[in-house]
Amino acid sequence: MNYYQCKLRKGTAYQQAWIPEKYSRLKAIVKIKEDGIWDDGWEVVDVGTLAMDEESAVIRSRDYTKQRDASDV
Repeated sequence: MNYYQCKLRKGTAYQQAWIPEKYSRLKAIVKIKEDGIWDDGWEVVDVGTLAMDEESAVIRSRDYTKQRDASDV
């Protein structure tokens, strides 16, 4: 299954997420499970053109955890 990087919006908040292809459609509402709790849904407002397989998307979704180690902050 391919994943696409999507921009999501809930109210005035935005976030980026790798979403499975079947949910990567403009104006779709996706629910994200975080710490075992499902949120009330995010609207897909932009879908990227780059597709990745599931394994690669899972690895890339955690890239931000390495950012701090690589930066001088």
